[in-house]
Amino acid sequence: MTIKLTIDFLLEILEEYKIINSEKKRYLIYKQKWFIEKFISKKNREPFVSELVIFMLNFENIPVEEDFILKLIAGRSGCDFIHIDPLKIDSSLVVRTISLAYGKNNLVLPLTETKDTVKLAMADPFRMDLIDQLSATTKKNIEPFVASPEEILKTVIDIFGFKKSIKQAAKDYKKESFNSLEQFTRLKTSEELDDKHIINAVDYMLAYAIEQEASDIHIEPKKEKTLIRFRIDGILHTIYSFPIEVHLPFVSRLKTMAKMDISDKRRPQDGRIKVQTKDGVEVELRVSTIPVVFGEKVVLRILDSSSFIKHLSQIGFVDNQYEKWKTAIKKNFGMLLVTGPTGSGKTTTLYSTLKELASGELNIVSIEDPIEIVIDEINQMSVNKKAGITFSSSLRNISRQDPDISMVGEIRD
Repeated sequence: MTIKLTIDFLLEILEEYKIINSEKKRYLIYKQKWFIEKFISKKNREPFVSELVIFMLNFENIPVEEDFILKLIAGRSGCDFIHIDPLKIDSSLVVRTISLAYGKNNLVLPLTETKDTVKLAMADPFRMDLIDQLSATTKKNIEPFVASPEEILKTVIDIFGFKKSIKQAAKDYKKESFNSLEQFTRLKTSEELDDKHIINAVDYMLAYAIEQEASDIHIEPKKEKTLIRFRIDGILHTIYSFPIEVHLPFVSRLKTMAKMDISDKRRPQDGRIKVQTKDGVEVELRVSTIPVVFGEKVVLRILDSSSFIKHLSQIGFVDNQYEKWKTAIKKNFGMLLVTGPTGSGKTTTLYSTLKELASGELNIVSIEDPIEIVIDEINQMSVNKKAGITFSSSLRNISRQDPDISMVGEIRD
């Protein structure tokens, strides 16, 4: 017997688990068209079956988590339930296996492949026709997993959005003319900004990095391609790669945004970019470029105050470390050193500590290179070597500013 994932089917399972009674089930089936209209007005798209059921239940004040519903579906289909981890998806597998329309319409997403098998995220694991089609396309066995329809949809759109922008940009820039400045100085033309493929690709990358809570973005030119890597939790992950033809305009767009000199590719440069997320959160990015063998390497440090400044209990101290740190920062003498490798949490620890200590009773002064997050309660100085403002000279100056607490960003000499 063929099973179809329908409203009735899911509500029957919920009745079995005593989440709803038979009367509530009949009512929800009767009102489903009304609920569909409500969902569309809120989300601006048609609901998938599981999404609609969750929407119905929550509307009727019956709290049910999406994971619970999806695990029920997975259990009935004999599959496992997973959360999609974008960092573990083979994006090249996705774009050669499905189209954007196919992924969106059928809510499927290839994840990874081995010699004989492709792992596939599906919103509806009972769609054997899709499994058969993709098995024929890949010439491999399909191992289905149940995943959130919204997660699948968002990941499919993100992957194809970036790939499409890069593919279109690659057509615009020929390899033999890739040292010509003329073709990419037009990035500054405001009337062209809405439809430039390279701009779309850069926007996708920045939004995705912020969403994944990456601390740094590395853009690295190689002989035939450019790699984009994100540092997340201290570890670098390769997220994208694209043809080397696109590297120059891609980097030029970032340098334009950071108000750098796009004509100078032989000297290291520094700049800053301020962007706003779709949620209205302002995020600053510190940009650094250096010349390497195959072009300019760019590193962007993401300075999001919402991720840098946390309560000290949320930083990751174990209990005895947390108590020792709290005792140490309350002393009115001595010095604390915060050390560690890139991405280990030095900046987060320092800013979170200063934020917790800040009060109207204390004069807190910091010397930074550069100022990464602005905190109103703290007097922050920025190093400026051209003006003779260094860490050591600033420290002598702020000692005459009656400080209660001084924070020095780096000790190198």
